[in-house]
Amino acid sequence: MLPRNFLPTALFATSSLLATALSATESDLRKAMTKGDAEKINTRKDKLAEARKELQHAQDQLGR
Repeated sequence: MLPRNFLPTALFATSSLLATALSATESDLRKAMTKGDAEKINTRKDKLAEARKELQHAQDQLGR
């Protein structure tokens, strides 16, 4: 059986990991923009939007 505080702790850890992934994706986007690689820029923008969406969902779950 899981402890009572397991879910909030797991969601917090997930939120932290997503925030780290978001920072990495933002960094990758900046690098792609510096190089002027349009294909990588678009890919990174898509990944960044998805990462922000996932982070927001995790934060919403923590707020409940």
